[in-house]
Amino acid sequence: MVGGNDYLIQVKGNQKKLKESIIAYIQKNNAEDKYETVEKNRGREEIRITRVYPGIRGGIFDSWVGLKSIIVVDRKGKRKHKGKIKEYTQTHYYISSREDTTAKEFAKGVRSHWLIENSSHWVKDVILNEDKSLIRNKVLSENMSIIRIMVMNLYRLDNQESIKYAIEKFANRLDKCRNLIYEKFRSE
Repeated sequence: MVGGNDYLIQVKGNQKKLKESIIAYIQKNNAEDKYETVEKNRGREEIRITRVYPGIRGGIFDSWVGLKSIIVVDRKGKRKHKGKIKEYTQTHYYISSREDTTAKEFAKGVRSHWLIENSSHWVKDVILNEDKSLIRNKVLSENMSIIRIMVMNLYRLDNQESIKYAIEKFANRLDKCRNLIYEKFRSE
């Protein structure tokens, strides 16, 4: 627990030693709890298996404040892409400060994370081209990220169905942008 809050954090490639330690740990130990879901929608069929390894202690794991569990999510499925069916398998690793949480509860938390990832981060990365930014100054980069979030939220407050189309609608129309901001903040 950090600052009074629990955490569930995805371990990505930039945490190489932690990820390697997790993989080594799960190869030697059995999960204490397991939960499986099957989802079918929009031409995709996916099986998600969530496994929980609580009681994590020692080694590199002790350098993470409050780390108590490892969560592994295996995703296997089929999806249609350009008329063809493609199979995929992915494994995602997470760490958590909770050890009294079931695999089902962790699965729900991970799924919620992906809803946020898809609704906000994806829009920032793909629609607002954040990943292609040439800004290298950390402070300026963080400020631009905040501005992108403000733009997304402003369009969502205005009930715009698509951030992409909202950008096209308001691009180079300073009077419309000003009126949108004025209307949204005046009503608060």
